[in-house]
Amino acid sequence: TACADAVAAGRAADAARLTGIAEEALRARVASAPADAEAHLALAATLLRCRLPAADLPTRGALSGEAIELLRHALELEPAHWTARLVLATTYARLPDFMGRAADAAREADALLALQGTRTAPPVLARVWELRGELWARARRPDSARAVWARGLALFPADTALARRVHA
Repeated sequence: TACADAVAAGRAADAARLTGIAEEALRARVASAPADAEAHLALAATLLRCRLPAADLPTRGALSGEAIELLRHALELEPAHWTARLVLATTYARLPDFMGRAADAAREADALLALQGTRTAPPVLARVWELRGELWARARRPDSARAVWARGLALFPADTALARRVHA
């Protein structure tokens, strides 16, 4: 999105303006179409990618919480929505350990792996294998982490991130 591009480019004034426009439009979309999972996902992604980077610590917590609720609602509407589940899993995984969301991240990553099965396209599916292994590693289960990375690498043999993890 334009606001995320502005954030990435360090254009704070543009980012704030574009984020405000996007957020207002997406909140209206969610309000007018509460059963639209894509609207909930889009608003959550805007909060996470556009507002969160410039927010102070207390606001980051509130934004993360709101995004999680939007994503959970999107998944209530469409339980097999892969992108919403990936954003939720990565959001949980990025939260500080003291928030106790590692088990939630692992549950969502496991659900993603079940959804995608042994599919090997598109290549972004490899990121879920990497994420799940990272969660095992954080839980001090290196053998489980390596096993997950190895299963992912078997499906995605050209994936350099998984290869690096397996051969580390």
